[in-house]
Amino acid sequence: QLCDRCVFMRQLPSIYDAAVLEAHFASGAEAARLNHRVAQIAQIAGHTAFGLATTFATQYVEQYLLQQKTTKQLWEAVWQLRAHEVADAFTELGPTFVKLGQALASRPDLVGPHLANELRSLQDAMPFFSTAMARKIIEEDIGPSAAPLL
Repeated sequence: QLCDRCVFMRQLPSIYDAAVLEAHFASGAEAARLNHRVAQIAQIAGHTAFGLATTFATQYVEQYLLQQKTTKQLWEAVWQLRAHEVADAFTELGPTFVKLGQALASRPDLVGPHLANELRSLQDAMPFFSTAMARKIIEEDIGPSAAPLL
C-alpha cells in the first residue's frame, strides 16, 4: 500500500498546457513527492532485480562453468520463490505496476512459466481495500472536483 507521500500527482491540471504543467511539477512539494516515488520504485525494483540476477548467475556458474548437476527440482523451487518476490514487488509498487503484472501474466513466452503463473495471482487474488480509502486516493489525485464523480 502506498504511503501518502507516494501519491505525487495531487491536483494535476486536467487540461494540457505546457506552462501550467511545468509550474505544477516545478513546485517544491510536487518535486519532493515525485523524487520520493522514484526512489521507492528504484529501491524495490533494485532489490528484486538483484535477487533475480544473483539467482541467474549462480545457476549459470553451477551448470556451465563448474558443470555441477544440481537437481532440477531445486532450481524450480528457487525460481518459484523469485517469481513470488517479483509479484510481491509489483503489489507493493501500486496499481500501475499491478496492471503491468496482470498484462505480463498472460505472456509466459516473455516472462517464463514461473513468473507468469505467479503474476496470475495479481488478476484474482489481490488484497482488498476499503471504499473510503479509494475515495480518499481519488480525491487526493484529482482534487475537490472529484466529489461529484464519487
